[in-house]
Amino acid sequence: MGVHDTARKPMGNGDKIQKLDEAIRQEPKDAELYVRRAVLRHDQDERELAMVDLDSAVELNPFHSEALSLRAALYIGDGEYDECIEDCNAALAIDPNHDRAYCSRAAAWLAKDEYVKVIADFDRALALDPTNPGAFYWRGVAKEHLGDIQGAKVDFEMCEALKPPYTEDE
Repeated sequence: MGVHDTARKPMGNGDKIQKLDEAIRQEPKDAELYVRRAVLRHDQDERELAMVDLDSAVELNPFHSEALSLRAALYIGDGEYDECIEDCNAALAIDPNHDRAYCSRAAAWLAKDEYVKVIADFDRALALDPTNPGAFYWRGVAKEHLGDIQGAKVDFEMCEALKPPYTEDE
């Protein structure tokens, strides 16, 4: 048997979830464990279970800005825009530099046709992470809705410049 035969294989998400299940059984009041499991469950398209974990994390620690922000993103997928905005507001009250919370809240504002608020939130997100092509794109969409065609064009160009090049496999 060679050295490589005994090397540990990387754990798949299912194995990681099982490890987190055990960790949660041992530390049921650790909000971070629920957040980590929620991310893995979301990656496996187990959205409902991810939401249950995020609800548990927020119940255990109402000041967990990452749990609030992740739950807000799930609310968007359900069309629950007011809940998304509420969780983003709470996350941003805790951590005003949480760029993903600004992006999620902007997405909810976009769904509600609140274009000035969309632009304001994406402005804040881009001040924190100027390499986010999606923020440029969706801010451009909002600018377009408000008639700022030149501003939208600039944002769409920035989006294109920041997107990684496509390969033939895509």
